Amino acid sequence: MSGPSTHLVVLQHGLWGKPENLDYLQENLVRNSKEMSHLSTHFLISTVNFGLTLDGIDMCGERLVDQIKEEIQILEKDPECKVTYLSLVGYSLGGLITRYATGKLEFEGAFAPGGLIPLNFVTISTPHLGVFKTKSGFFRKAFNSFVPKMASWSGHQLMYMDHHAWGRPLLVNMSDPQLPFMKGLKKFSKLILLANVHFDSSVPYWSGAISLEDPYLKHQSYFGRSKSMPAAEDALAYPSIRRPCTDEEAAGYDEEERDRIAMMGGGFRTAVLFLFLIWVPLLSYGLVRWSAKGKSHYKSLIGKRPDFTWLLNDPATALTPIHLPLHVKTAETSPRPSSTRSSSRESSQDDLVKSGLCGGSAKGGILEKQQWMEKHLNELPWLKIDVDCRYFHSHAGIVVRAPGFVVRDQIQYMTEHMSWK
Repeated sequence: MSGPSTHLVVLQHGLWGKPENLDYLQENLVRNSKEMSHLSTHFLISTVNFGLTLDGIDMCGERLVDQIKEEIQILEKDPECKVTYLSLVGYSLGGLITRYATGKLEFEGAFAPGGLIPLNFVTISTPHLGVFKTKSGFFRKAFNSFVPKMASWSGHQLMYMDHHAWGRPLLVNMSDPQLPFMKGLKKFSKLILLANVHFDSSVPYWSGAISLEDPYLKHQSYFGRSKSMPAAEDALAYPSIRRPCTDEEAAGYDEEERDRIAMMGGGFRTAVLFLFLIWVPLLSYGLVRWSAKGKSHYKSLIGKRPDFTWLLNDPATALTPIHLPLHVKTAETSPRPSSTRSSSRESSQDDLVKSGLCGGSAKGGILEKQQWMEKHLNELPWLKIDVDCRYFHSHAGIVVRAPGFVVRDQIQYMTEHMSWK
């Protein structure tokens, strides 16, 4: 006989991250669940990807799925516990890992009637559209060059340079409305994303907010500071929740309102500039070593990638080759792969046309990939929360990675908009 319903909330850190990055987030969620929910709520900060986030979104997602299933088994050993509801919260790359995990759980039937009820899916500063910078410029080109080298398999996936099922990049497949990744997301009661309006050097607004047109660039200063207006009904309680300015609002912009909470992290920014200007040779040496380690790691996992035949052989996606955009060969001209990993990889990479949405190069069709992903991801009912956390290192500030961060209201605001049974 099963016990009362339990709500399992799983948190996943990001690239090069650690579970401790999410301590404040968990504390806030625990406090609010006690106040807003009548369910027994259990929190799990994922540990299985600590130190392993270079392995790729898919490999990290597979580990997360295994940990979730294992955690449920452990909890349900108690006859008084029945895990009924599931919420996933991902920070940075962790949001892509949880999106992959959602697809695998959906494929395995975890969300079928009588199974888990998907409640909240939340991403915080997650690069939903990848991180490839399409505009020209030396620093953008350098960024595009170093990311796949330094971040190994995860970097290749963020730059659409990988070959997943049907020869397409994994991020493209994860945005396909006919595949389990998107079908699983549609089943969550609440879809929430938080994105930094400026000073996020890791995840730009356009990717975190799934909006290639960044409305904050129009009224942005030379130093990258954007004008914005309060968006929350209670602007005093939630000053970090913002919206773009209109032209009229920008003309009469209230600097005092924005600066009521001073910008923090100036020392961090100064230190970065100092190191860049004074220690360029040392930084260059570090980048070269980091890139060498990333390339070595990448080579070590060739031939050890997660098997994606579960996706190719899913009866629900049997017609997928027909709807693949931009000239991907159909099943009649591209043979179905066998159940072995090697043949899956060979058929997906060698028998498909590498153009448009297919992977393989970071030079052609990048904007088409981004626009296609943006279109389909925005068909989901996201609650989008724009955040100015008043910190120059806003990628860390948005999730309150350290106790010194002054602005924390964005976490409370997010939590209050989650669904608590």
